[in-house]
Amino acid sequence: MLETGKPLVDCRTEVARTLVTLETAAEEVVRLHGETVPLDLLPSGEGLIGFWTRRPIGVVVGIAGFNYPLLLAAHKIAPALAAGCPVVCKPAPQPPLATLWLMHLLREAGGQGGCRRRRCSSSPVAWTWGRRW
Repeated sequence: MLETGKPLVDCRTEVARTLVTLETAAEEVVRLHGETVPLDLLPSGEGLIGFWTRRPIGVVVGIAGFNYPLLLAAHKIAPALAAGCPVVCKPAPQPPLATLWLMHLLREAGGQGGCRRRRCSSSPVAWTWGRRW
C-alpha cells in the first residue's frame, strides 16, 4: 500500500485479482493437449489426419507497470509458466517490491526449476524464471 500509494481497498482488489489470475493459469495446464485435424480440405489430403500439440517456444519477457505491479506481473508470469516457458520479469522502478514478493513466493512454491537469477542494483531489476535451455 505504501509502495503504490493506493487506498487499502484497491490493494485488496489487486491481490484478489492476482490470485484469480494464478488459479486460472494453473487450471489451464490440464487443458494443454493435442488435437487431431482432418487434412482432407484438398484432394491430395484425402484420408490424412494431422496431429498438433502445444509446446513452449521461447522466453517470455514481462514488464510490469507501476499502477498494479502485482497484478500486471502475474498477467505475464502465470500464463508463461503454465505453458512451460521461461520468464524474465522486469518490475517498474517505482514500486518493485510487490513484483519481487510475487517472484519470491513462486520461488518458494518450487515452480519449474525455480528462480535462476535475480539482479538488484542501480540498473533495473529483472528476474529470470524457468528451465535451463
